[in-house]
Amino acid sequence: MADLKAKIVAVEAAGVRRKARANPALKHGAAALKSIDRAAKETGDATARKALEAARGELSAWLAVEGLTVAPGAADEVKKPGRRKAAAVA
Repeated sequence: MADLKAKIVAVEAAGVRRKARANPALKHGAAALKSIDRAAKETGDATARKALEAARGELSAWLAVEGLTVAPGAADEVKKPGRRKAAAVA
């Protein structure tokens, strides 16, 4: 019986996510989140990175409230100190 209830909850949650993905505003929000991640990954400026991280936090919070799951992005990754490999430079 508990297994059946768990399956019902999972199906209902999937329906909410499917409905959220159909919303055009959320589609554009998810695309903006990906753009922020790409920009944060490419920037070397600490001030710009901090601003991008703040924007990503606000945007991902809104998307989560609307029912979309948000994976950690480039702004959430911690860069390890040290030398870069030759392949990463070229």
